[in-house]
Amino acid sequence: ESRILAGMGESRYWLGEYDPAEESLRRALEVGRDDPGTRAMAQRFLADILLNIRGEPEQAGSLFDKALEAARELGDQWTMARTLLMAGWAPYWRDDIEGARAAFEEALRIARDNPHGDRWAEARALVALASISGREGPAAALKLADEALALGREMKDAFTVATAQERRGSALRAMWRLEEAFAAVDEAVRTYRDLGARWEPASALGDRGATHRLSGRLAEAEQDLREALRLCRQLGDRTLVAYTASELATILLMRGNLSEARELVEDPSLPLGPDAPHDRTVVLWARAMVSLAQGDQDAALNMAVEALEIEKSYGDTLSTDVLTWWMGTFFGPDAVGGQRFMEEARGRLEQLEYKRAFVEPDQVRSALVAVG
Repeated sequence: ESRILAGMGESRYWLGEYDPAEESLRRALEVGRDDPGTRAMAQRFLADILLNIRGEPEQAGSLFDKALEAARELGDQWTMARTLLMAGWAPYWRDDIEGARAAFEEALRIARDNPHGDRWAEARALVALASISGREGPAAALKLADEALALGREMKDAFTVATAQERRGSALRAMWRLEEAFAAVDEAVRTYRDLGARWEPASALGDRGATHRLSGRLAEAEQDLREALRLCRQLGDRTLVAYTASELATILLMRGNLSEARELVEDPSLPLGPDAPHDRTVVLWARAMVSLAQGDQDAALNMAVEALEIEKSYGDTLSTDVLTWWMGTFFGPDAVGGQRFMEEARGRLEQLEYKRAFVEPDQVRSALVAVG
């Protein structure tokens, strides 16, 4: 009975029905408290709901630890790999990239060592590693996502293909290979919809909208981002909503809709606490663009400086270099300490093939000038 209840909770989870999912998962734990299989499954899905929907990272981390203990007690390779694949996101959201990498690499090793084969977990581990490899540059992320895509195609597993394509789209956007990026993320959106997924389309629509924007298709970008934001709010998501609102605000600014852009980035419900530093960064930068559009350069610069300091404090060299280049482009080299710092950032970004950083700020600035 407990495993049936846990399975029902998992099904509700994938449908985005988080309240009934949580109810089934907690009931499974009451019935199957002595069964490590039930505990490993129910606790990892409960933890994920706490992390991504409830915004309770500490409780989520504790539950993931318990799920891992249960998986080790069970001694089952399939369970261990799947638990690690979910538990790795807890350190990621604490900005502990190495902790996340260790969990995903262990999941990958277990999947590949499984004598019966576990290509699903292998592919998902590659996707997870691609997701956190941005600091090493988009080419590294693309290589991992390509491996995952090949496995997904071999297995004829549509969901794995979609997740791999979403990651490929992100890397290809950074490399300014926009046609390839659009093809990848468009397939992800269509596949998620065909499968009846709920959370995943919000993520992929946001990525497709960003690709439309970078390609100059602002109307299509706005349509995708509005749908993505609506889904985030319907689901009560706390991991995508700040990025999605900021991306939509940027598009609205570029189309001359200053009032709605300002309303979006000033929304007090956006999760901008200490457990979401990078969310605060993207919102601060969007607010800086709103201030620029309003003619308040001092306020804009102050917000941009705060965003840059956040990224520096977390040791994210790639994000720091991107923001350094953007700030120098919008506010002049003195805003980042001088031309030397801009050129050093540029050199590192070029070495990583991060071409988006050089084209995007000019796009945004030109659009803002065009709409007055």
